[in-house]
Amino acid sequence: MNLHRAFALGLLVGLPAWGCASPSLARPTSEETRSLARTIRELYDAFGFEAGGQADWMTMSALFADGAVFVAPGDKKGVDEERFLGDFQEYCTTSPYARTGLHERVLCIRADVYGSIAHAYVSFEGHVPGEEQARTRGLDSLQFVRDGPRWLLVSFTTQYERSGLPMPARFL
Repeated sequence: MNLHRAFALGLLVGLPAWGCASPSLARPTSEETRSLARTIRELYDAFGFEAGGQADWMTMSALFADGAVFVAPGDKKGVDEERFLGDFQEYCTTSPYARTGLHERVLCIRADVYGSIAHAYVSFEGHVPGEEQARTRGLDSLQFVRDGPRWLLVSFTTQYERSGLPMPARFL
């Protein structure tokens, strides 16, 4: 499977749960963190799709800053929005998930906001609609910049959990 398609799954649907295992992280209380949480929710909602359906490409693209970079672990360089979306569209129509759909349940969001920049770690489990058992689990690293009242995604990468690389407890 193309790595760009594989890590694109890291942005599928879920409702963010702010905080995590770390007691030092609070639920979003400032307008900046609430705004960032809404942007993350919108982004994940746009990537999910039902059986035979499509992701919301227009919403997704509107959340990306010009020049956004998408980096798959193991790749030596990132790709731009056009390549990322093209790879993900191909994956959505040619993988077994085209018949089943795929959504992600967000396990936790750990985010820091400073002025007009933000970084968020988002842990997730990938699910086929109607199935309880997760098919994948991983961690997204997302960077944002503020553009007036909204946040735009500037970089994204995903690390999937695998044998020998369990999810750190602080992200569960």
